[in-house]
Amino acid sequence: MTDMPTFVQLVKEIDALIRERDELLQRVAEIDTPVNQKKLTSREVTEIRNLDRVSHMTQREIAEIYDVNPSTVSRIIRGQYWKG
Repeated sequence: MTDMPTFVQLVKEIDALIRERDELLQRVAEIDTPVNQKKLTSREVTEIRNLDRVSHMTQREIAEIYDVNPSTVSRIIRGQYWKG
């Protein structure tokens, strides 16, 4: 039973992990733009809405054209993103 860490040792390890997590979260928060975030122009948003109205394309197909997630296309069409 001598191999068992003491309560104090466990608390110290947990504190170290929490500090490490906080440092990582701070570094992530300092990043300007997420790597996987695609910025659409207002013209592309208009094109997406027009494609949805006049074509027989699925939202998934439209998303592939603009290199965005299908849920992004859905939100644009429903007016959750890019209202107006």
